[in-house]
Amino acid sequence: MGENPIVWGEIKIPSGYKLDSKGLYTFDEKKGYRRLCAPIAFVEGTSSLETGEEEYRLHFVKSGGLKITLPVKANALTNRNFDDLLSYGVEITPGNRAELLQYLVKQRAELKISLTYQAVGWLDSADFGLADLITSPKSQLKSGSLKSDRFDLEPSGSREKWFEMWRKIADSLPMQLALVLGLSGSLLGVLGEDYPDLQNLVVSLIGNSSSGKTTASTLAVSVAGQSRPSRQGTLLRSFSATANALILMMSDNHGVPVVWDELNRYKGHDLTSIVYDLSEGTSKMRVSKDIQLRKVSSWQTTILITGEFGLLDDSVTAANDGLRTRLIELSNVPFTRSSEEAEMVKNAAMLNYGWLLPEFVGMIMPQQEAIREQFQAYIAMAKKIMPESRYRDRLSVRFGVLGLTADLANKCWPEEMQLNPAGIIKLAIDHSEASWGSDLGSRLYDGLIDHLKAHQGELLLDTRSLSARARIIGNISMTPRNPFDGEDAHMYANIFPLALKAILKDLGASSYKVAMNDFKRGHYLLSESDRKTRRTKVAGKKETVVSIIIPKTDENDFVQRKSFDASGNPCTPETALAERVRRKAEAAKWEENYGDFFPESSGTPDINVDINDVTDDGSEYGGNP
Repeated sequence: MGENPIVWGEIKIPSGYKLDSKGLYTFDEKKGYRRLCAPIAFVEGTSSLETGEEEYRLHFVKSGGLKITLPVKANALTNRNFDDLLSYGVEITPGNRAELLQYLVKQRAELKISLTYQAVGWLDSADFGLADLITSPKSQLKSGSLKSDRFDLEPSGSREKWFEMWRKIADSLPMQLALVLGLSGSLLGVLGEDYPDLQNLVVSLIGNSSSGKTTASTLAVSVAGQSRPSRQGTLLRSFSATANALILMMSDNHGVPVVWDELNRYKGHDLTSIVYDLSEGTSKMRVSKDIQLRKVSSWQTTILITGEFGLLDDSVTAANDGLRTRLIELSNVPFTRSSEEAEMVKNAAMLNYGWLLPEFVGMIMPQQEAIREQFQAYIAMAKKIMPESRYRDRLSVRFGVLGLTADLANKCWPEEMQLNPAGIIKLAIDHSEASWGSDLGSRLYDGLIDHLKAHQGELLLDTRSLSARARIIGNISMTPRNPFDGEDAHMYANIFPLALKAILKDLGASSYKVAMNDFKRGHYLLSESDRKTRRTKVAGKKETVVSIIIPKTDENDFVQRKSFDASGNPCTPETALAERVRRKAEAAKWEENYGDFFPESSGTPDINVDINDVTDDGSEYGGNP
């Protein structure tokens, strides 16, 4: 609302009225034109494509000659609400009220009503909202424009300069991947009906500073709009916001790519819930002050998140399989080949943007059914490229989107684009395999073994008495070698269930039960067939424990291993000496067979041992103290 000079005589008004800079006049058959009020008229109207609600811009002159522009909703032109305009300075009196309302209702009919929308991307199956509305040729042709400053999607610079930049990097497979990520969000609305898991494509870009993450992200969003940080409506936004702010800024985006830059700037602690929300595309249901459910916001697009660590880092998210199937985490992709190339791409993308996505959407709009059928081939391609994994079926759908997008880009710009769909899929798979190549159980198991190594002082030996002050989480034991079936001795850490639950929680496991099921499935436990625990002695007392198998390669990292002989039996002074003698014999045999090949080294250590050298408790040679 504010001063807005206009030419009153150029405004279209209904017959029977006259409008000029001095006032509004109505025609009377007996007296001719008589003044009704100060100049007033609607100059334009809009209708929301999402809700159908109409709004008009009302120009009028208030007392003192000040010219005002006021947005007015359609329901203001009712007997009940009309007087509300008085508070803005509209000249409504008891004598002119009825006639003035009748005039404005008639004059509204003279307006050209333009379609507007607040959301971006797919508004429905035949309408895609960018700066201007893109509609299907099969639907009734209509025009519309974006009425929101949350997204700056107005094309800027020149299309030619963008492609001039692209030609310099078109041979770079990583940059092809970045371009595909920017275009891919527009396909999710087409494919999501058949693939409920494909509500959003969340991609985490991990790498050190100056590795090209931000340059690649800038290129990706330049296909749609503004990418300068801190600018109004930019698509490249900082992660320095609260969880609620992040979700609100995603609302009503159904196909325009967005970047959240620098994950390390996030002000919260646990990102698990945010990752789930981002991937599912809906905000949490909330209740207003008057105990009414608030509208749940939604989105469906490609979301890029950059950082020196990823969304699957156990410092910011829980360790569970659900997260690994909901996003792609790309680590150390060499997006740029030099600092000069990075600057060239970034500068060109920031100055020339918003040209590609309208053309891409215009091409895919009329062939949505064919695109859904074609998608099957790219899912199959991704599965063929991926190594065997329990995540393959679900992740191949996400990788397939990248290949399909590349293929469609080649068709949209046959002269400018020669993208490599299979190469792009393989690049994404190769640089993300670390996050899904092994299952959750094996990762937790590796973390647990490392934890036990670092805290092995909390593990007893079978014959050691329990100290009242010691923090004990269990004990170490071994199964003796079976001479009949040839099975080697195995070392176990027998952990109290409550202690193990606390350790797994510290390692990021979101569910103790799920972790134990994974351990059982991975054959990491010694247990009865129908249970995950067993009963064994700890400090002379029968206890319920979870028996964790220690890998052979890690056994010698535990000092307790010295308390058992090669067969897995507890050492005594005599068995300790026998073990030393056995090792000396093996070393002598090695020296005899291979010593000539290694003249400067000796395979026989100095292990001359006398029984009198062994201490009474056997600790000298690994006996149980």
